[in-house]
Amino acid sequence: MRPIIPKVSLRWPALELACVLALLACGSTGPSGDLLLEGTITNAVNGGAISGATVGVGDGSGFVIKIVQSTTTDSQGRYTLSHHGCIKSPYIQAAATGYNANDKSVPCRAETQTVNISLTPAP
Repeated sequence: MRPIIPKVSLRWPALELACVLALLACGSTGPSGDLLLEGTITNAVNGGAISGATVGVGDGSGFVIKIVQSTTTDSQGRYTLSHHGCIKSPYIQAAATGYNANDKSVPCRAETQTVNISLTPAP
Protein backbone atom coordinates (compact mmCIF):
# COMPACT_ATOMS: atom_id res chain seq x y z
CA MET A 1 0.00 0.00 0.00
CA ARG A 2 1.36 3.44 -0.99
CA PRO A 3 1.35 6.24 1.59
CA ILE A 4 -0.91 9.15 0.81
CA ILE A 5 1.14 12.29 0.20
CA PRO A 6 -0.85 15.48 0.01
CA LYS A 7 -0.18 17.75 -2.92
CA VAL A 8 1.15 21.15 -1.93
CA SER A 9 0.34 23.92 -4.32
CA LEU A 10 2.87 26.70 -4.68
CA ARG A 11 0.42 28.85 -6.61
CA TRP A 12 -0.82 31.90 -4.78
CA PRO A 13 -4.00 33.73 -5.69
CA ALA A 14 -3.21 37.02 -7.41
CA LEU A 15 -4.52 39.21 -4.56
CA GLU A 16 -2.39 37.47 -1.90
CA LEU A 17 0.70 37.73 -4.09
CA ALA A 18 0.08 41.43 -4.73
CA CYS A 19 -0.25 42.09 -0.98
CA VAL A 20 2.98 40.26 -0.15
CA LEU A 21 4.88 42.10 -2.90
CA ALA A 22 3.54 45.47 -1.70
CA LEU A 23 4.74 44.74 1.85
CA LEU A 24 8.17 43.60 0.67
CA ALA A 25 8.62 46.67 -1.53
CA CYS A 26 8.72 48.96 1.47
CA GLY A 27 9.62 46.73 4.37
CA SER A 28 7.51 47.45 7.43
CA THR A 29 7.50 51.23 7.03
CA GLY A 30 4.24 51.54 5.12
CA PRO A 31 2.82 51.70 1.63
CA SER A 32 4.92 52.28 -1.44
CA GLY A 33 4.29 55.34 -3.58
CA ASP A 34 5.53 58.87 -3.65
CA LEU A 35 6.54 60.57 -0.41
CA LEU A 36 5.31 64.16 -0.96
CA LEU A 37 6.34 66.91 1.44
CA GLU A 38 5.61 70.63 1.44
CA GLY A 39 5.88 73.39 3.96
CA THR A 40 7.59 76.58 5.05
CA ILE A 41 10.96 77.17 6.70
CA THR A 42 10.89 80.08 9.13
CA ASN A 43 13.05 81.95 11.64
CA ALA A 44 12.23 80.58 15.14
CA VAL A 45 12.75 84.03 16.72
CA ASN A 46 10.65 86.32 14.54
CA GLY A 47 8.64 83.91 12.34
CA GLY A 48 10.06 85.37 9.13
CA ALA A 49 10.41 83.20 6.05
CA ILE A 50 13.88 81.91 5.20
CA SER A 51 14.54 81.93 1.47
CA GLY A 52 17.30 79.78 0.00
CA ALA A 53 17.22 77.23 2.84
CA THR A 54 18.18 73.69 1.89
CA VAL A 55 15.51 71.11 2.66
CA GLY A 56 16.19 67.40 2.28
CA VAL A 57 14.51 64.10 3.00
CA GLY A 58 16.44 61.01 3.91
CA ASP A 59 16.91 57.86 5.92
CA GLY A 60 17.38 58.70 9.58
CA SER A 61 17.90 55.16 10.84
CA GLY A 62 21.65 55.66 11.21
CA PHE A 63 23.76 58.08 13.21
CA VAL A 64 23.54 60.71 10.43
CA ILE A 65 20.56 61.36 8.14
CA LYS A 66 21.40 60.08 4.64
CA ILE A 67 19.74 62.63 2.34
CA VAL A 68 18.20 61.07 -0.79
CA GLN A 69 16.35 64.10 -2.22
CA SER A 70 16.72 67.83 -1.61
CA THR A 71 15.53 71.25 -2.75
CA THR A 72 15.74 74.91 -1.70
CA THR A 73 13.05 77.24 -0.43
CA ASP A 74 11.59 80.05 -2.53
CA SER A 75 11.44 83.75 -1.55
CA GLN A 76 8.58 83.04 0.89
CA GLY A 77 10.40 80.13 2.55
CA ARG A 78 8.21 77.51 0.88
CA TYR A 79 9.41 74.17 -0.45
CA THR A 80 7.98 71.12 -2.19
CA LEU A 81 9.84 67.84 -2.13
CA SER A 82 9.03 64.38 -3.44
CA HIS A 83 10.70 61.01 -3.40
CA HIS A 84 9.45 57.89 -5.14
CA GLY A 85 8.98 55.00 -2.73
CA CYS A 86 9.34 54.64 0.99
CA ILE A 87 12.42 55.49 2.99
CA LYS A 88 13.28 53.19 5.89
CA SER A 89 13.12 55.85 8.62
CA PRO A 90 12.16 59.11 6.87
CA TYR A 91 13.37 62.42 8.26
CA ILE A 92 13.18 65.89 6.76
CA GLN A 93 16.08 68.23 7.46
CA ALA A 94 16.33 71.99 6.93
CA ALA A 95 19.47 74.14 7.03
CA ALA A 96 20.39 77.70 6.07
CA THR A 97 23.42 79.94 6.40
CA GLY A 98 23.36 81.69 9.77
CA TYR A 99 20.94 79.17 11.34
CA ASN A 100 21.22 75.91 13.27
CA ALA A 101 19.95 72.94 11.23
CA ASN A 102 16.75 71.25 12.36
CA ASP A 103 15.15 67.93 11.43
CA LYS A 104 11.86 66.12 11.99
CA SER A 105 10.72 62.53 11.66
CA VAL A 106 7.93 62.07 9.10
CA PRO A 107 5.73 59.07 8.37
CA CYS A 108 6.13 57.26 5.05
CA ARG A 109 2.70 57.86 3.56
CA ALA A 110 1.74 58.16 -0.09
CA GLU A 111 0.00 61.50 0.36
CA THR A 112 0.99 65.15 0.58
CA GLN A 113 2.22 66.02 4.06
CA THR A 114 2.76 69.57 5.31
CA VAL A 115 5.90 69.85 7.45
CA ASN A 116 6.85 73.34 8.64
CA ILE A 117 10.26 73.77 10.29
CA SER A 118 11.62 76.67 12.33
CA LEU A 119 15.36 77.36 12.41
CA THR A 120 17.09 79.06 15.32
CA PRO A 121 19.65 81.74 14.37
CA ALA A 122 23.22 80.59 15.06
CA PRO A 123 25.11 82.58 17.71
